[in-house]
Amino acid sequence: MYQLNSQKAYPVTILAIQIALLWEFITLPTIVFTAIGIVFVSLNKPIKRIYLNTLSIFIFAWYFLLYQKLFDPEAGLNFLVNIIVFKLIEGNDKRDDQVILLTELLMLGAATLFNRTILEISFILIALILLLRDYAKKHSYQEFISLKRLALTFLKIIPLSILFFIFFPRFSTGLWTPEQKVNHQSVGFSDEVSPSEISDLWLNTQEAFHVATNATEFDDLYWRGLTLEDHNNWDWKSKYKRLPTLMKTKKNHDSLSSPYRVYFPRPQRRLFLIETPSQVEVNQILYQSTHQHTFNLPRFKRVKSYQAWSTPKKHLKANQVNKYLNVDLPLKSLAWTKKHAHLSIQEKLKALNSYFSQGFSYSLKAPRSDNLDEFLFTNKSGVCSHFASAYALLARGMGIPSRLVSGYLGGEYNKLSQHYIIRENDAHVWVELVIDGYWKRFDPTSLVAPSRLSLSGARFYQELDEPLFATPEFVSAIKMYLDYIDFQFLVWSEEFDREKQKSIAQSWGVSLLEYYSYFIWVIVLGGASYLLLPYIREVLQRRPSYNQKILHYLTKKYNIETDYPLTPHRLKELTPKSIHQALDNWESSLYGENKLATKVIYQQIKKANP
Repeated sequence: MYQLNSQKAYPVTILAIQIALLWEFITLPTIVFTAIGIVFVSLNKPIKRIYLNTLSIFIFAWYFLLYQKLFDPEAGLNFLVNIIVFKLIEGNDKRDDQVILLTELLMLGAATLFNRTILEISFILIALILLLRDYAKKHSYQEFISLKRLALTFLKIIPLSILFFIFFPRFSTGLWTPEQKVNHQSVGFSDEVSPSEISDLWLNTQEAFHVATNATEFDDLYWRGLTLEDHNNWDWKSKYKRLPTLMKTKKNHDSLSSPYRVYFPRPQRRLFLIETPSQVEVNQILYQSTHQHTFNLPRFKRVKSYQAWSTPKKHLKANQVNKYLNVDLPLKSLAWTKKHAHLSIQEKLKALNSYFSQGFSYSLKAPRSDNLDEFLFTNKSGVCSHFASAYALLARGMGIPSRLVSGYLGGEYNKLSQHYIIRENDAHVWVELVIDGYWKRFDPTSLVAPSRLSLSGARFYQELDEPLFATPEFVSAIKMYLDYIDFQFLVWSEEFDREKQKSIAQSWGVSLLEYYSYFIWVIVLGGASYLLLPYIREVLQRRPSYNQKILHYLTKKYNIETDYPLTPHRLKELTPKSIHQALDNWESSLYGENKLATKVIYQQIKKANP
């Protein structure tokens, strides 16, 4: 019965870990097939290969219909889960289990690169322990079956992990990582705004960044990321193939600017700042904004945190505005703009606002609109990208220079740590128009869903879906405390940078190079000790204990020869009374409460001999 349970526990643990790691990307075909796998694994009944092959073809076709393409990272993740389910249902042998175990270890290791919160790291460690324990049970590795022993093994790794964290060299320029492509099927920030590809969006609770600031400093939390000038149909992108990077400056920020610090959970190239940004400090170097008023690091550089300054309610100076009038409108939209072309700028804006205030609705499940006319005059439903793109194009058609700004709006404020958590659900797109020589913000979403401006993305979408029940207050309080702990951990880990290592080295009276050399010596000596430990144990085990020395001394001294086990009580019958007191001490040390050291007893016996 034990063997049967262990056979079931291992695959169920694997499937549970996979679902938990990839829950944001799991689709209906994967859920269906995983449920089938759990049923067959629980019944311990393998499926014939012909049925598995047929089922795999069916699942692959389902994915193709779902994603409408053969190559997609999200589809690949789901298909990977299904492949592992295939292997588990097949009734795999030990070699297959080893391949699956290595795959799971790789996925858990990769997860540590993208998950930095205390809860996420704790889950990964617990999942790793359970995975190894269940694998050991299935294949009868007795030394690893004990959950306590596995946990103690991981606890022994903690000191080494702390050493690596303290001494491992930091890179002030950051490590290069490829930029992640955005899935147009989920809510989130993107380098391009493509309303023609948006329909049936999913929510995305992934953290984008954290901001330490005073909540009263800024009224409107528009986190500026990227400006978009060129459009194709009604999709927008930046006209620069390589975005302008930061420009160094020695000029200090003005007294009207408000400071704040941004922390990324993963290294990023693009920096997000509250409107209107003025300066940013990265690795103790001060930069000013480009003519686009956006901040981008060089192509192969990433950063985890930075200090920034912004001046609220300050308008941006507009230059070379004619290029922001380029527009190619479909027939109905062109007719609408010509109808209002003779009006003044204020009257044009009033006409635009009036048009978007009537008959439009905000919805994540809006039907796909392939062009501007289809959205404006047929569907009239969408998200911020739809409204911003349509508003900017109509404004250009009426002779008002315009562009899109992509970034985030709002965020969740944690009053315990006085910081904002901005998630991908807070991603937002708005419009900037040139009025009286300055760029001024216009947010068309405020005309359709005004509550979005005052609520975080999560709260807004929650109210939009009209949930059956609200989140209890105690759950919100617990979440606030957990977010506080995660933020403190993030700040502590990010601020232990190269400069922090340099200050520690200076306090020790050594250079940074010597500081790193200590780390190398610790690794070398620690590794050598680890390799020599088995030999040292073997040598120590060969040395006789004092119990053995006592027996050897007495049997040789008094020529004792017997086949019976020699106990202290038995030795009292074969030795003189002068050493009986020492033998009583020895017996009490072995079986009683008197824990006198055997070395002392050995010396007493030798001293008591006539």
